[in-house]
Amino acid sequence: MKNKLLPQVYFFVISLGLFSCFGSENNELESYLPLEDCVGISYGDTIFYVREGVDYKVLPQNMLEGTFRSLPEGLSIDPNTGEIDINASEAGLKYKIILENEALQTACSYTLTISGINYIDSPFVLDQGETQVTPTYNASISGVIPCDLGDHQEECHFDLKGPEGNRISDLGVAVNERNGAIDLQQTVDNDFFGQNPTNGQEVDVEMYYRLPDESDGALNSIGLRFFYFETMGDVPPQLLEEIEDRQTQIFGDEDFNTNPFFRVAPSRSRLAPPSGRARPPYLVVVSRLR
Repeated sequence: MKNKLLPQVYFFVISLGLFSCFGSENNELESYLPLEDCVGISYGDTIFYVREGVDYKVLPQNMLEGTFRSLPEGLSIDPNTGEIDINASEAGLKYKIILENEALQTACSYTLTISGINYIDSPFVLDQGETQVTPTYNASISGVIPCDLGDHQEECHFDLKGPEGNRISDLGVAVNERNGAIDLQQTVDNDFFGQNPTNGQEVDVEMYYRLPDESDGALNSIGLRFFYFETMGDVPPQLLEEIEDRQTQIFGDEDFNTNPFFRVAPSRSRLAPPSGRARPPYLVVVSRLR
């Protein structure tokens, strides 16, 4: 079943999640403080690119007092100063930074993106033709990776060797080295899950890549978690719920009808807040619908 949630519902879910996803340390404060835009804080930009071989950290401008948090998890941010370690943060995600001041009973937010790729968490049913998964760019469903676009003829490079000399294609993942697309059917045929895959099997890999954008081709990486199930009925409802939470959390009120592979868990609670986790993306390979 395709996702038919209205953008307003996604906005409400995210709003609710912002006050309940940071753990139990300050639940009382987070439960009632109104969240406003941080008009007095800025990082000087809204998109930051990893830099290779340097210590790249940014501090907020016009510093305000309070405690810094971020949603989703993955942003390396100092809770006291708001300093962000760009290279140590998960790339390809948009983060909402929350600045809370308990003494003044205020809370505000600022949004920024760490540039890079991501893959949409989703089940892919092979016998329904759902065999291809392509990366998104800069935390947008419609984001286009700058590979061979117009006058920009520099190439993207996916599945590069990591620090230990490993490539995910060596394990059987069928990834296009030019655009990052993954052929899931070929991946199964390559015995990535073994010759006899079993229900609920999980495999984690780390893919390295370089993009011809403002990162100047810096080496970047993304962890991926592959699942294997025989049928959609074998996929645990809790996993489908977590996938929906992740999509809501990462893309907010973007139109999910542009994602033809998304399915809503039958028992989904519409008011359940996001878990806070966004990585690694979950690529759920399902052999057949029934």
